[in-house]
Amino acid sequence: MDNIIKKIEELMINMWPLSDQKKFDGWTLNLSMNHTFKANAIFPLNIGMIGINEKIQKCENYYKERRFDFSFRITPFSRPDFLDKILELKGYKKTNLTNVLILDLLSIDVKKNNEYILKHDNTDDWLQVHQDIAKYSKAQKNIYKNFHKNIKKPKCMFSIKKSDKSISCGLGILRKDLFGIFDIKTNTQFQKKGFGSSLIQAMLFWAKNNGARCAQVSVDYDNEIAHALYSKLGFQKLYHYWFRIQK
Repeated sequence: MDNIIKKIEELMINMWPLSDQKKFDGWTLNLSMNHTFKANAIFPLNIGMIGINEKIQKCENYYKERRFDFSFRITPFSRPDFLDKILELKGYKKTNLTNVLILDLLSIDVKKNNEYILKHDNTDDWLQVHQDIAKYSKAQKNIYKNFHKNIKKPKCMFSIKKSDKSISCGLGILRKDLFGIFDIKTNTQFQKKGFGSSLIQAMLFWAKNNGARCAQVSVDYDNEIAHALYSKLGFQKLYHYWFRIQK
């Protein structure tokens, strides 16, 4: 596995606060309370010694005993390399095909943020902007609040507000020299007006000045608007992944 891909996969494994993490015969099993199958995911990065059918069954039991939905996060580098086919034969549904894009921060001149972009030091303030744009419930906000406040790695939270109107927001997490971009949201009334681009450039500026050498972002395979945005900023596709979930 290429070194940068390994770094990205390690970031994804250890990015969010977890209730439990189990290393099992070369695979990593994540358990995150009150979250979706994406957070409660199995990362099959290495080959182990246990037979594949027994191994899958033990993983299923781990999550069933805790009454959580879960997923297998599959990449072209998952091991064993026939795992995806085995899961398909067992009735696991393929979903959420996603591209991983990267940008070499050392090769570009990142612009500074403009007057409308805010850097939040207070999680509650940023989450309010996020809620204004995403329109989720108060209960969901509390889940997000606990989730984000437990992120221990260096992070940046940016937003764009104009005339007290929440326009765009994003979260960045720094792991060594790799910067991950997450939770980019733009108010539908202000899409395709350059706000998303300005926000991301401000985040990249922060990342580069805090030691990041490379930035990465995951984009849904069919999200043409996001792909066009990141392409203009210089991002290129590195690899893709998807999830297998029980039907």
